[in-house]
Amino acid sequence: MKQFLKNHWDEVTILAITALISAVIFIPFFVNNSLDKFDTPGLLSLSWFIREYTFPDFQGWNPYFFAGFPQGILYPPLFHWLVALLGKVFHLSVAYKLIITAAAAFIPFSIYEFSLRIFRQKTWSILNTIALLITLTVLPGYLGFNFDGVFDYGLGPSFVTIPLFFGYLALLLERKKNIKFMSCLFSLMLLTNLVAPFVAGIITIVYFLLKLNRAKQLFMKLAKFGLLSLLLTLFWIIPYLVFRQYTASGFPPMRSNLIISGIALFGSIGSLAFIIWKGEESKRKSFLALLIPAILISALNVIDSRISISIPPIHPFRLQIFSFIPVASAVIYVIQILHPSFLKLGMRLKIMKFLQRNVHISFNLFFVCFCLIFLLIIRLNPSGVDEVELANELDWEGRIMRAYKVTEVLDQSRSVIDRSVMKKEYKFAVDGLLKESSYLAPYYQSLSKSLNPENFTWEKLDQKYIENKQVPEERTKYLMNLLWVKSLFVIDENFPNCENFKKISQFKSNSKNEGIRDIEMYICSYPYSLNSNLVEMVTEKPKVVENNWNNAVDEWWISDNQELFTDKEVVTNTNIPVNFIPDVEFSDDYQKVYISTGVNEEIPFLVKMSYFPKWKAYDKDGNRVEIYRTSPNLMIVPVNDKVTLKYETTIIEWVTFVISVISWSSLVVISVARKIKGI
Repeated sequence: MKQFLKNHWDEVTILAITALISAVIFIPFFVNNSLDKFDTPGLLSLSWFIREYTFPDFQGWNPYFFAGFPQGILYPPLFHWLVALLGKVFHLSVAYKLIITAAAAFIPFSIYEFSLRIFRQKTWSILNTIALLITLTVLPGYLGFNFDGVFDYGLGPSFVTIPLFFGYLALLLERKKNIKFMSCLFSLMLLTNLVAPFVAGIITIVYFLLKLNRAKQLFMKLAKFGLLSLLLTLFWIIPYLVFRQYTASGFPPMRSNLIISGIALFGSIGSLAFIIWKGEESKRKSFLALLIPAILISALNVIDSRISISIPPIHPFRLQIFSFIPVASAVIYVIQILHPSFLKLGMRLKIMKFLQRNVHISFNLFFVCFCLIFLLIIRLNPSGVDEVELANELDWEGRIMRAYKVTEVLDQSRSVIDRSVMKKEYKFAVDGLLKESSYLAPYYQSLSKSLNPENFTWEKLDQKYIENKQVPEERTKYLMNLLWVKSLFVIDENFPNCENFKKISQFKSNSKNEGIRDIEMYICSYPYSLNSNLVEMVTEKPKVVENNWNNAVDEWWISDNQELFTDKEVVTNTNIPVNFIPDVEFSDDYQKVYISTGVNEEIPFLVKMSYFPKWKAYDKDGNRVEIYRTSPNLMIVPVNDKVTLKYETTIIEWVTFVISVISWSSLVVISVARKIKGI
């Protein structure tokens, strides 16, 4: 045992650190966290939808939010799918916690492997591991990719990419590169969250550019890596690029923090200068590959803090934490370089005699471990917030919209909405987690604010974005009817233009202006849209807009014009009574909508679901029926007796999926075969 500890003391140390982290934060997280804070309920609802309706498919039409949106196409789907997979065996919340805890267990080991590739000494690698764990602890959670991000902001997918990111960097900095394994880790990152692979891609390019003395050999490796990564993720990348134009037109970006960005920028530049001056040649290029992207990211964030920058689909401030990671490692390297000088100085001054003995290394390790545990305890809140308990009489007609500020119910701002949908199937909401996956999301937010305009200081909002534009009161009534929104979630029984208030929950939550306060949540009816139907007859001929659809919708949204417009000409039918309502039915998995009139005449109907090209319409004989895109992003479908709307998988999706399956299968078979042969 003693010999084993002597030979493997570094692995035992990392294991002990992992155990300490688990005991301090992840056991309380697993046992006590209600998963009701910020984005977490939204993540659960996405996995719930996959488990209940589309599994084993990772994608499908989710009708529960934003008038429906294409889940699994416009946001990486792997995390939600894995939670849904485990959710077949465990409770969904347990499945979520299992994946988060498993990722956390691999974080210290992946960071240590990365550190070994830079320092090549166990002691300094462990010190660097602890320094990076401290970095992931102290930085604010809204940056993502850290501990606080998963506890306080519910950024689960970003958290899961942490061990993948450091594992990938360890392989990248390895002298003998395993391109297949690198591609696997990069692909898993890309299918989980876009931020980490974006930074990993920049680091990879810089690293290979710094090795131009072996240009031909490295170019072949880079090409092989890029091609293999593309093949492994082709099933998601191609549909994402094809359908990207049908995402939200834009949201006001959250600006970077100037102080944090400035510290990262000066730290990156200072570290780079010192390493160029004093660093060993063998380590210099590795640090350059990490610090050059850090400088670029920090400079971008400094600019973003003054002039808002948009890099769809990535927020610049989410990149900021990747500037501090190489700076933290560089600080440890600077200490390593200066360490002999400190020892000599201590000997000359005849102080700190313990520095002459090996025990000082153990002292340093215990000290930084103590700092890490202390910071974990005082910095993080793994137990979360009060659980949101909903009344059993939860019910509403049509769609329901949030009509309170997020800043008024900061912690559980999403929880009531997502948990209400999961509790009451066949009840549709408006607000959801993946705003960027829905074209209508910013328009809904504009409408929500306009319901109680006195609650907002409109002149302080950035009017470049549609969600910050006020809709006139009479126009609001029209749009609520058009979008089939018949009920509201409110926190005030005196909310304007609302009736039939029903209290559904009471809990404590944080608010921006008042701190922790008691929240009473109500459902109320919006009287001006109670007669709205999901499918209604089109009685007036829409005008046609063939170009600049986004601009046309923005102008129409805040105008007094109640005339719909389409992307192609629609023929109306004047022989049918105006108030004619068809029969509408969904399939069990919501991927089909059946519309029946019982009339053998073609009648155009407005279907108040979000338009997306994967929707196809067929008449009772199986012939294709034209679907018209209608303002703001709904559908008009001509119906002759019966029509079936189907959300279909396109040929390009099938082809790319087969290519990716073959690529993954081939990779596994080749790796296993080589392992057996000992290659």
